[in-house]
Amino acid sequence: MRKRIQILALLLVLQLLLAAGLLLPGTPLDRSASASGPLLRFEASAVDRLTIEGPEEASVTLARRDGQWQVEGDDPFPADGKRIEELLERLAKLHGGDIVGTTDAARARFKVDDGSFERRITLAAGNRTLATLYGGTSPALRRLHVRVGGEDEIRVAELAAYDIPVQAKDWRDAKVLAIPKDEIAAIEIDGLRIERSPRADADEAKEADEATPAWTAAGADDGAELDQEAADKLARALADLRFDDVLGTEAKPEYGLDRPTLRLAVMRSDGERVEYRLGKAADREEYTLKTSTRPEYFRLASWAARSLVEAAGRDALLSP
Repeated sequence: MRKRIQILALLLVLQLLLAAGLLLPGTPLDRSASASGPLLRFEASAVDRLTIEGPEEASVTLARRDGQWQVEGDDPFPADGKRIEELLERLAKLHGGDIVGTTDAARARFKVDDGSFERRITLAAGNRTLATLYGGTSPALRRLHVRVGGEDEIRVAELAAYDIPVQAKDWRDAKVLAIPKDEIAAIEIDGLRIERSPRADADEAKEADEATPAWTAAGADDGAELDQEAADKLARALADLRFDDVLGTEAKPEYGLDRPTLRLAVMRSDGERVEYRLGKAADREEYTLKTSTRPEYFRLASWAARSLVEAAGRDALLSP
């Protein structure tokens, strides 16, 4: 009888220890069922301002004005609207996993505290804040500890900090310099004018279900012919043009634009003329591009600049 009482007492102690463990914050036992709905309650279409903050006071603000997203700052710049919309849709559908902590100590440990975080995302409509999300440490690949602003529960969500950069350059629309290939009516370079015209070849048009674009040239040397593939390559290079960084609106001698490495102009199908000047630094492989449609100067990657110069050369465009 006495032995039986000892066994029952031991079982009672074990039960009490287990119950205490369930109440300890931050332990593997302190996990509830996953949230039944999205973590954040907001309509993605209602957001017109998005602020992303990170360590060391890094911050970027994205705002929608007249239906277009832009990177806010002293010199606002067009933003990558598609990327922003994708992030908003993802946040609207974001579900949190099990609770891993609720205390002030847990907030600090997982870096989702009001004053210590890896990311703080604030969504707003006008002057009204719609939602705030804190992102902290990463327990696994593409996972973040997160906490909704105003709540205590810390959860694990399917999110990655590198998908939410805090630098303005990562949100700029790098395609603002590009002209869609089908909108390029003509290209002028080094005394040569290359014009787009539909082929009259009925068989080819029938095969492609439309007139296949071709290129004609004026200003070519006697006996030289325009290389159709090379002309198409130049048009593609202009259509795929991307910049690496925005250098501001002040011209500087080191940009090398007083004696440009390349100068050309594009006539768009709507009649607009766009002029390009590409300069190279005298002592290093750095290229700067200036266009007539933007006030800024742009840094191009060396490989992209060299490819454009090569594609625009008369020797590449004309065949004897």
